[in-house]
Amino acid sequence: MILAILAIAYAVYSNASLSQNLTALDNASRDVSTTGKDISEAAKDLSQKIEAIPTKLESVETRIAETNVLVRQFSEKPNLPTPTPDERKAISEVADLFINRAGTGALLAINLCLFAYETRKPFDIRVLLSESSFFTVDYAAGILGTMDAAGLISTNINRTEVSVTDLNENLKELSHSVIKERIDSSFNEYFSKSLQENVYVELSKIEDYFK
Repeated sequence: MILAILAIAYAVYSNASLSQNLTALDNASRDVSTTGKDISEAAKDLSQKIEAIPTKLESVETRIAETNVLVRQFSEKPNLPTPTPDERKAISEVADLFINRAGTGALLAINLCLFAYETRKPFDIRVLLSESSFFTVDYAAGILGTMDAAGLISTNINRTEVSVTDLNENLKELSHSVIKERIDSSFNEYFSKSLQENVYVELSKIEDYFK
């Protein structure tokens, strides 16, 4: 009788243990299945990213090529004759309009030219602005090329280095503090806090270069 009771008790205990083991095994199996699914999705995502790399590289190469063309166009300017008095007057009027209507990027370009003229220190915009997120190389090349073509600045190009040899009188009258105030007031609702901070970083970078 005692042996029978012990056998029954052992059978109940064994069934309970077996049930617990089966439950644990089922949970482990589910964990393995979930992990396997996560690995599969991660591998798929990685594969998509790898496939996208050539396209992104082509985009970077295109941007580099476009930037090189802009810089070359800026540096390859023809020798222009000395402007006549009437042309100087027109240039002065253009300079006034340019200064009064200058946005944030144009003000950074004016500040750059003013520093370069005051210090007589040449600069390479591809190096100086290589990490800029707002005042980028192609953006700066476009503005500087426009200023040069309009007679607002005179430059001398030595390979990739630009020297500002002269400024329009209207630009010479500007001070860096005035330009800074103008930049402060140029921000509108499209300028996020981080973008404004980027502009100030680039402003400081330009100033530090010409110290």
